[in-house]
Amino acid sequence: MRALDLLRSRAEVDADRIGVRGVSQGAAVVLAAAALSPGTVSAVAVGCPFLTDVDAALAEATSGPYEEIRALENASPHLREQVRASLRQVDVVGLAGVIDAPVYLHVGEEDPTCPPKTARTLATVLNGLVTVDEYAGCGHEAGARWANDKAARFLADHLQPRPLETRVLSRLPPASVSDEERARYFARIDEELSTLSRDAGYEALPTSGDYDARRVLFSGAGGASLHAMLTVPHESTGRALFLTPRYGSVNFTPDRSTCEEFVTLTVHHRGQDLRRGATPMPYPGVFRSAVLGPDRFAYRHILSDTLRAVDVVLTSPESEKLAWAAVGDELAIIVAARRQVFTAARIDRLLFTHAISGGPGAELRTAADPGDCARTLRIFDIAAVAGQVTVPVLACLSPEERTVFPSHGFPDLGILELTHRETIDEPARRRWLRDVLG
Repeated sequence: MRALDLLRSRAEVDADRIGVRGVSQGAAVVLAAAALSPGTVSAVAVGCPFLTDVDAALAEATSGPYEEIRALENASPHLREQVRASLRQVDVVGLAGVIDAPVYLHVGEEDPTCPPKTARTLATVLNGLVTVDEYAGCGHEAGARWANDKAARFLADHLQPRPLETRVLSRLPPASVSDEERARYFARIDEELSTLSRDAGYEALPTSGDYDARRVLFSGAGGASLHAMLTVPHESTGRALFLTPRYGSVNFTPDRSTCEEFVTLTVHHRGQDLRRGATPMPYPGVFRSAVLGPDRFAYRHILSDTLRAVDVVLTSPESEKLAWAAVGDELAIIVAARRQVFTAARIDRLLFTHAISGGPGAELRTAADPGDCARTLRIFDIAAVAGQVTVPVLACLSPEERTVFPSHGFPDLGILELTHRETIDEPARRRWLRDVLG
């Protein structure tokens, strides 16, 4: 609520057009804020809300915090009523009836942490101002692969932002970048990184699974303070995942089962963790922060920070013993092409390819000439670097994404057509990793 007050006080913010977005515990927080600050929020988008219909959640959840609460109650039966009374005081269902803004709610039908039944109860008290999507086969991620885009559109529709000085391109004009231009662009980034020390600091982090976790602290180009999350299972198989940053300012850490099977390094670029002196980067950091030319484009920093993480962590003696797969959007392919330390690469989502292929841009904004904007994005065209990726690649694509994916040029490419059911798609992705990483 204090953050909402701060936003409303800012001259550059339209106080009548503020939206909130949250998932899991974050969903409970933003729903409570919307309920307790009537009139301050114009739209709400949430997924798999925690602290919702808590009695039902405690009866049905099979993993996560509710499981821990049940364990506490079993160990100390005399505290049960006190625990339940405390939870009911913060139950979102008891607050949501006064929310006066439209709500988008997405849930996974097989969520073991925040059972879908609890979200359905929430929907019944939202006074008809709610749009609900339930994703079959999805767990606690609540269909995020598809729901995140829908949530963004929902917020954009209801917030009706004032026109920006930058222009919005619904489609990129034709443009080309030569191999020499692209090579010089990447070479300049490598030259900047080559002058930096490979020293890093490590901070132990608490975990609740069969793995250890540490925060890795290191510097980036321009003195940026960077960090990454490193997890190591107690019984390592030698398989490791290098998880490239999402294009926004928030990057999720892997789920528990992933951390217990693979060594993971989740890279957080300079748009994250402002408490550590990171460089602010507007969410979602790429298209809405404006494409201002190759050297001012936000994604240049994201690429630089990701390559820096490879140089600092994956070249250590311990890391060199592991079989690493680069995983993420097209950035995973670019990194695998630029750094020959990977055993495999996997694309889980597309970011640039739709716009580069001539399809609609994702709220693409530019203050530059549209042709310059198109040439900037072409630098990151994975079709141009496919031949430099010498390791096996798996592209996990929806039927729509397959139509624009540049499958030619990869020496060793597999395609996994997604079913939109995580109980089918995720096991298939993991089987491939086990096969290629050994």
